[in-house]
Amino acid sequence: MLPIQQLTAAGFGAYRTSVNQQEHHEALLAAIYAGCNLLDTASNYLNGASERLLGEVLSAHQLREKVFIVTKAGYIQGESLPLLDTVDSQLLEDEVITFSERMKYSIHPVYLELQLTLSLQRMQVDYVDTFLLHNPEHYFRQTNVPVSRIEYYHRIRKAFEWLEAQVDKGLIRYYGISSNTFPLDTAADDTTNLDKLLEIARSIRSAHHFKFIQFPFNLIEQQALIPHHNGRSIITAAKENDIITIANRPLSSQQGNEIIRFASYEKETAKLQMEKDVLLVEKVMALIQQRMIKNDLEEDVLSLPVVKIIHERWMNMGTPDAVEQVFQTHLYPLLRTLYDNNIPVTHKRIYEKLKQLCKDYSRKELTLKAAAWRDKFVQNGFLPANDKREISELACEYCLKAGVDHVLVGMTKKSYVKSIERLFSMRD
Repeated sequence: MLPIQQLTAAGFGAYRTSVNQQEHHEALLAAIYAGCNLLDTASNYLNGASERLLGEVLSAHQLREKVFIVTKAGYIQGESLPLLDTVDSQLLEDEVITFSERMKYSIHPVYLELQLTLSLQRMQVDYVDTFLLHNPEHYFRQTNVPVSRIEYYHRIRKAFEWLEAQVDKGLIRYYGISSNTFPLDTAADDTTNLDKLLEIARSIRSAHHFKFIQFPFNLIEQQALIPHHNGRSIITAAKENDIITIANRPLSSQQGNEIIRFASYEKETAKLQMEKDVLLVEKVMALIQQRMIKNDLEEDVLSLPVVKIIHERWMNMGTPDAVEQVFQTHLYPLLRTLYDNNIPVTHKRIYEKLKQLCKDYSRKELTLKAAAWRDKFVQNGFLPANDKREISELACEYCLKAGVDHVLVGMTKKSYVKSIERLFSMRD
């Protein structure tokens, strides 16, 4: 078992990784072999496919004892929804928060135990190093029932009591909370207060295992440096109490409707040629039109909303994640219908090539935005003026120098691993 003092400053953030993507297998393996030993996932990341990725890679290469696994629970989605069929109906009524038929939430010990068992199975491990309650502040998002701080911390107390019992069983080593509200003013009704959590943990067991907190922090979102916690910042308050801090989005921030990524993709976008690339777009339009004609559909191909969006916005569809969402959620289901679930391999490759093209153009746009933001950060003194390193490494380094113990980076490609691998050897 890895001591927490040996954890790498940069961790592998598995938020967008899947067992179904060979590229993600290669990136995870590359990160571990490059020295990264902190792996962060969650039960709801890609409906369990993220945890399964860790399980397959660690098992196939016998790497379990070389890494420190953090996973999270609370969200009830996808294949976790059937778990509720096994719990008492009173629990469903009292402590399962329902946002929609497909999205529920609970940190009740009965549900957490079911989820921990499932997570251990997915990752093919006997224990996890740290188990986090995943954004418990969702309790305050309810609109159909009265909410109160007293009930919020009562629910966390029950979860902490259960978590200490799991430590005794050897199923987890440490526990904690991942909350977007940690950096915010504790005077607000829906903020998670670290001092209150410590009070709860100490009342349960003096030598408690509440050890980790996770929250947003980056070059734009600086709230973690503001003294919101009894005159201290969340970073300072955590250090005073020997709590380990993890920044879960050091390379991205949202300003209004705009996503800012502190990363550049020059190598991936260098070969883009608009005059040539537009031919691929038109080829795809023609293929879809042919399938419509074969299905006796007389409408123009651009009458299909998703096709129209791609045709008009293939060079600026937002982030690569947004591109993936459009293709997986809208275009591919349409294609499966038009092809009667029998898309020829040659056609599949063309559609996949278009998806990759759209992603590369989105990366080109993100690179231009990152360059503009980099200039701003240099001007305000956050980043050095003449440092030629990639902005992703500089942004992570900024967080670490500001006092955060660890940063999580989404490394879905081996090239992303390469861009920050120097941080794997960095310690406090």
